[in-house]
Amino acid sequence: PPKDTNSPQVNRGVNAYLLGARSVNPDVTVKLKITGSWLNADAERKAAEELIDEEGADVLTYHSSEATVIDVAEEKEVYSIGYNCVKKNYSTNFLAAVVFHWSILYNGILQDYLRGSVSGQSAYWWGISYGVVGIENFSPLVNEEIRMQIRNVKAEFLEGFDVFLGELRRTDGEVVCHENERMSDHALLFDMLWYLEGVEVDE
Repeated sequence: PPKDTNSPQVNRGVNAYLLGARSVNPDVTVKLKITGSWLNADAERKAAEELIDEEGADVLTYHSSEATVIDVAEEKEVYSIGYNCVKKNYSTNFLAAVVFHWSILYNGILQDYLRGSVSGQSAYWWGISYGVVGIENFSPLVNEEIRMQIRNVKAEFLEGFDVFLGELRRTDGEVVCHENERMSDHALLFDMLWYLEGVEVDE
């Protein structure tokens, strides 16, 4: 994302990625490079190469408009996870892609609009349960045991599990969510101007 943008939406994705990774490896660190643009192939390539060559990153992902980071991961034979990327010609190191089916969400919003039930205060948390968000394009390296774990986590989400649940600390050590507490929708939408412990930002 741009350097002058501190976006709760982007930060949620970064923090959720950390929490997901730490659910299977508590020692994971997320190293975040901010390129300064949503679309800058040169900056994205440089950032990806630095993450691999200087930081020893073994899995790459991104939050930008093109998949340059995945191209670098492919060239350097590093694992990667796509962001709304469904190309078919990647190697098995391309583990999966987080995919958004926007048409489902937009159709829901339009239907609400036609019914007169949309306002400036409307917020749509349409995720897995609505089929808007999914994980697709699994690599053969993602074996059946891992896929079963993913299905089990999906079932937990469908039953009400929330990744932003329980004690969470941001990088300065302040507790932003307490034990047995869930972050409020307002906090998730507007207040997440920080990263969790475990995220290291390098601009």
